[in-house]
Amino acid sequence: MRIFSLRIIIPILALVALSSYPILFLIRGYSFSLMTRYALLEYTLIVFLINLLLLYIHLVKSKYLAKKYPWIEKVRSRFIWELVLTTTFTPIIVTAGMYTLYVIIWESELWIPGAIEYNLFALTFSLFLGFMVNARDIITKWKASILEKETLEKEAIKANLKVIQANISPHFLFNNFNVLHALIEEDTEQAQQYLGKLSEVYRFILKRRNEEVVSLEEEVDFIKDYLFLLAIRFGDQVKYSIKIPDYNGLMIPPATLQILVENAIKHNEVSIEKPLQITIKKEDSYLSVSNNIQIKKGVTDSVGFGLENIKERFLYLSEKPMVIEKRDSNFAVKIPLLEK
Repeated sequence: MRIFSLRIIIPILALVALSSYPILFLIRGYSFSLMTRYALLEYTLIVFLINLLLLYIHLVKSKYLAKKYPWIEKVRSRFIWELVLTTTFTPIIVTAGMYTLYVIIWESELWIPGAIEYNLFALTFSLFLGFMVNARDIITKWKASILEKETLEKEAIKANLKVIQANISPHFLFNNFNVLHALIEEDTEQAQQYLGKLSEVYRFILKRRNEEVVSLEEEVDFIKDYLFLLAIRFGDQVKYSIKIPDYNGLMIPPATLQILVENAIKHNEVSIEKPLQITIKKEDSYLSVSNNIQIKKGVTDSVGFGLENIKERFLYLSEKPMVIEKRDSNFAVKIPLLEK
């Protein structure tokens, strides 16, 4: 809202300063014939400087309090400190300004009842000024949060699209069809099972491609089908265990577990001599996917596309971060479980 911009606030301060002396005459019933141009100019200038100083202090105050007492998180504390600081610095500034005008410039005396009257009016205006400054900051942050949310939404959509593209890539299809072709010649019954699980995997991916989250139970059923495909492809070279005692309606982005399992296979050596052990288990409010480390030759030690994809999605879906833990012989990725 443009009404809270400094380009609008400063002219308002000038208008208030310009009208303050004539209003004073009206309130006290003075004759306008007693008003001189110099007195009007001097009074207007002092009031405008007071207003500018109040605005500056409100801006500094708001910036400082925003770090310690954000409006969103600590409304009560922020309101109290805003009130305490405003009622403290406003009388000091106004009294100093009026003293400068009456005693130093006009060589008169500062009338105490008049000074109290000035401070009451000034305090009301200062509180209004503080409201405008805070409203300006709140609206600015609100607009920034909307823009950030839109950006994260776009990134989440891109991340989901990448998951779908990865799962229907020629390389993925080629590997699975090669395995299926070999099974058809060796074991027809197992080939039928493989084809059934492969169709379940694709059915899940295509069915959930437009959804941000799915139930943890549904995701685990999906990864079991996917692990069945890997078990046929790699045999005893890949072993896995799933330890999730309860689901409790928890949610997770679709195909997350598949990405983590693929990441483990991509970066590690898989053989009969060195089987890869993948463990999926629930740890408090996180789901952990871990594996023994046996880095594959020729593969750079990086998180790669898969983990970046998951990280991008969780930036949008959760306030909790994805956690990556790497120890001497174990690599684990912990993702926050989402509630409905």
